[in-house]
Amino acid sequence: MDLGNIKGFYNSAVGNKFIAINEKLTEWEIKIVLAHELGHALLHCDKTTRFLLDHTKIVRTARQEKEANEFAAYLLEGILGEERIPEEELFLKREILEEIMEYLG
Repeated sequence: MDLGNIKGFYNSAVGNKFIAINEKLTEWEIKIVLAHELGHALLHCDKTTRFLLDHTKIVRTARQEKEANEFAAYLLEGILGEERIPEEELFLKREILEEIMEYLG
């Protein structure tokens, strides 16, 4: 799905949960964005958080983004093992990339 400038997102509607990923991403970017959004799906899926995100102008907090990044880093480290993400294939913000690379070693 072409999401324009959006890399991906997690949402739930009418009891259905889904993650959308921009079709223009590289294979590495898809892995990182999918792992990040899966972190949101698993860590931030309680009813209160969902209600606030769906019914107010509150956006995800820096804490939630950091937690999703940490989840992605641990997940990718387990999946990729010794394989490392080529930095030149990433377009993520510099601080997010540095945080993920720090966790990946």
